[in-house]
Amino acid sequence: MEVIVLLCYILLSCICSAYSSQKVLVWILSIALISTLNFEPFISWMRLLNPEDYDGKSYYILMFTLALTHLRYTSFCLEHVEHVTGTSSLQQDTDTDKLYMEIETEIKDKQTDEMKFSLMDAFVYIFYFPLFFCGPIITYDEFSKQMNESTQKPLQEKQMISVAFFALRMIFWAFFNEFILHFFYFNALQHNLSVIEDMDLWTLSGIGYCQGQFFMIKYTVMFGIPSVVARTCGIEPPAGPKCIGHIYTYSDMWKYFDRGMYSFIKRYIYLPLGGSGANIIQKLLCSLGCFIFVYIWHGIEYYIFLWTLFNFIGISLETLGYWIDKQTAVCKFKDSMPGIYRRMQGLVVVPLFVMSVFTAFCFFGGSVIGYMYFQKFIVKGWLKSWSIVIVVVYCCMQSSMDIHDRQKMKKKRE
Repeated sequence: MEVIVLLCYILLSCICSAYSSQKVLVWILSIALISTLNFEPFISWMRLLNPEDYDGKSYYILMFTLALTHLRYTSFCLEHVEHVTGTSSLQQDTDTDKLYMEIETEIKDKQTDEMKFSLMDAFVYIFYFPLFFCGPIITYDEFSKQMNESTQKPLQEKQMISVAFFALRMIFWAFFNEFILHFFYFNALQHNLSVIEDMDLWTLSGIGYCQGQFFMIKYTVMFGIPSVVARTCGIEPPAGPKCIGHIYTYSDMWKYFDRGMYSFIKRYIYLPLGGSGANIIQKLLCSLGCFIFVYIWHGIEYYIFLWTLFNFIGISLETLGYWIDKQTAVCKFKDSMPGIYRRMQGLVVVPLFVMSVFTAFCFFGGSVIGYMYFQKFIVKGWLKSWSIVIVVVYCCMQSSMDIHDRQKMKKKRE
């Protein structure tokens, strides 16, 4: 029954794209289909598909698989409409961007000539087994391009060595995850609120940091092991998450944690809505559209709403900050006193980072856990605890900025 449900979702979307030349109609159907995972009576009906699923594991796997499949068939249908109508997802405004768009269009034309849009091509893409259950997401244009190249260029010895080394890394982190789950209980503690309430500030901070690092390593393994199999076939999926220990901005967190989801949102939502424009209001409205989709896709729950809301606020404040940073007076101040500007930048980032931490706790453990951390650190905190938090976070921000600068210099040398 689960397979039949999955096929119905795919066939509906493919029929829509086959008989429609409007991306809007594809999106309407796409939102309608993903909404069936969030509302009754569809939820109860899907639970009935497996009556022996007493602990809810099969239901969770079905929901997760359908959600990932939703991104794939939406990508396929949007690429098909774009291929039929000749429209592009890219929208640029400046002269440099127009030149970039011309080059991109030439490359795109060559790729679309090689892209196929039959029902069998949809099944090959959507049911590509190595990435089917866990991801990461790869858009159809990139998948089709890499699939065509893999048939022409078999893996070389150097590439096989790289894949083998990457596989060893993933095996190590998989065993490390199991070790953590068996001997450390910081994830289980969030289910016992009375224990968390009695913890001091430093212990609570350590548990929160460990939860964030474990979440990153979990997704590193979850994306990494399927990527090993895909790379042996000549498919290069999006890389796994960057270490969150030195990411200090909302935009980098979204860009470098789930890179496949980021590519999907940027290509099919942000750019088509006009997010590349110079107008800051337009950028904020496009970001709002992206986060509305993120909220619906992750599940219409209160804690997901809080997580997406504060992420949107954080992204909006960063966008405003980047706009201020480009103003003439600020540029002159930055050039004349770079040290003072760097310290001011670190101080400005501190409250944004603290807000991102609280929203992450909401995502990890629900709104109750996020509210409890907020109560401990902010409401019940005193001047001493606030001072400690500000000083520690400020020092972490400066270290993260140094790491970021070194990575930028390394990329320039390459």
